[in-house]
Amino acid sequence: MTTEERLRRMIGYLGVSVRQFEIQCGLGNGYVNNAPRMLSEKKADQIVSRYPCFDKHWLMEGTGEMLSGNLPVVEEQLFSESSIESENYPAEEKEWKNIIDRLVATNERLVRSNEELVAMNRDLLARLLKCTE
Repeated sequence: MTTEERLRRMIGYLGVSVRQFEIQCGLGNGYVNNAPRMLSEKKADQIVSRYPCFDKHWLMEGTGEMLSGNLPVVEEQLFSESSIESENYPAEEKEWKNIIDRLVATNERLVRSNEELVAMNRDLLARLLKCTE
């Protein structure tokens, strides 16, 4: 797997755009598309310092596992209501909370839209049945 392929795999895992990834890691515009054959230790450190869940050795060499196990949000914190409500957690966890909040809001809108569509379908079906009587 090439350096570019490894970077793209990370980007896919994170669900961000290539440009967002480059900005967040302090990489130049187009770095991923023109990734060098060998990633420098400095660049690997930049990426891993921003995303500690990725294994530096895998990033540089392509061997081992992609994930290091240093996940940014500990599972018990994710499900602890008090930790979610608290404003005393690190900035990276606030980012995750914001993402989760946006996903929940989107899901709620989709559920409401779905309920409206189901009601409209029932109404149309009732009208159709009346026409065939």
